Amino acid sequence: MKAYLLSHWQLIACALCAVAVLAISGCSILSTRPATARLAVTYAVGKYIEAADQPGERAQRVRAVALKVLEVAQGDSVTVDVLKVIAINQLPVNLSPADRAMAGAIIDVVVEELKTRISNGILPADQLLTVRAVVQWVADAAASYLPKT
Repeated sequence: MKAYLLSHWQLIACALCAVAVLAISGCSILSTRPATARLAVTYAVGKYIEAADQPGERAQRVRAVALKVLEVAQGDSVTVDVLKVIAINQLPVNLSPADRAMAGAIIDVVVEELKTRISNGILPADQLLTVRAVVQWVADAAASYLPKT
């Protein structure tokens, strides 16, 4: 049986979809089983970091992106378009044109799905709290791969 390994862009797509699903699903898993949700996010981030040739560098990058999202998400409202700009600006500069196009398409799909479920493009307060929680879990998971100071 041939093993199938996800590319790093497929893992990013899965992570973006997971965050989008958590944010738009009414967050029931976070209220009924927060430990399970956190474990799933932590595990996915860990596997993504471990798949890198240089896990420490990837962990730093993942944490930096998560902290940037948290910085923006501290306000009372965040638009889906702002999150899209952050995601696009955090793409590595050394991506091939094909990978950049794929990453952009993945981001567009997630953004469009969010927009169909959020009428005015602004995340409601309860969903914004969920996004903050999930992104904090991502930052914490990435930090566990960084050297302790």
